[in-house]
Amino acid sequence: MSPPVRYAVWALVAVLGAGLLWLGVMRYQEEQRAVAAPTAGMSSAQAKAGLEPASDVTLSEPEPAPVLAVHVAGAVAQPGVYHLAEGARVADALAAAGGAQPEGVPDTLNLAARLMDGDKIYVPTKAELEASAEPLPAARGATQGPAGVVGAGSGSSARISVNRASAEELELVNGIGPAIARRIVEYRAQHGPFERLEDLEAVPGIGPHTLEKIKPYLTL
Repeated sequence: MSPPVRYAVWALVAVLGAGLLWLGVMRYQEEQRAVAAPTAGMSSAQAKAGLEPASDVTLSEPEPAPVLAVHVAGAVAQPGVYHLAEGARVADALAAAGGAQPEGVPDTLNLAARLMDGDKIYVPTKAELEASAEPLPAARGATQGPAGVVGAGSGSSARISVNRASAEELELVNGIGPAIARRIVEYRAQHGPFERLEDLEAVPGIGPHTLEKIKPYLTL
């Protein structure tokens, strides 16, 4: 083989070798890009663990706590309707209303009781409590028959005030025992004066039948 031909062959081999080397480099780079693409946007820990990247992640906002609407009335700084979180107690309602006034007696309430939507919290005054503890004029003149009916035996039509009478006075009414009398006083202290005698059905233990039995001997 003559020198010119030999040189031409070597040059062709060199060109072919360079082309093959370039193709190998390009293929290696493409493989590296293909491996790196799925882990784009992932942390190194996710990439090592083989986790796919999260897409369109939606962060859920915390749901608002249920709200209770309660009416705070009586001897408090700012009577009104207040909205409190679920699980709030009577003490929280009083705090929202600015607390009891100096003449108020909040200890008549169960401050640890849980509130329910629509509850009414009534803080009585010292004067109201003293008035309810005094014997009523009607009660002083009333007599008690064999069955415990107020007004029986003397023809008197005296009635007991459910908004002023003490538990002992309420027990004078036929059909009201110590438990129901105590519940009437507690309900009155917590919810305020009764607006109608029919509201007594809200007191535990007093149903329509009991109300019809005691109603003739009661007044507001």
